[in-house]
Amino acid sequence: MGDYYLTTSELCEKLKISRKTIYRMRKRGMPCVMAGRVPRYPYEKVLEWLQFQQSTSTKSNEKELVNV
Repeated sequence: MGDYYLTTSELCEKLKISRKTIYRMRKRGMPCVMAGRVPRYPYEKVLEWLQFQQSTSTKSNEKELVNV
């Protein structure tokens, strides 16, 4: 299935998060394409990025617990 692109408002609504959270996630590397001055988010890639972030944070938490 091809990517479809969402506006910031649409992504906030789908993920049930604030605009501020979207902007913080963009700074951490969330996929985003600029259409002029307007950001658009490839929904499938955003979901993949979120899953990767969750899996890496879980692994780092496990390492911290082992090292304690």
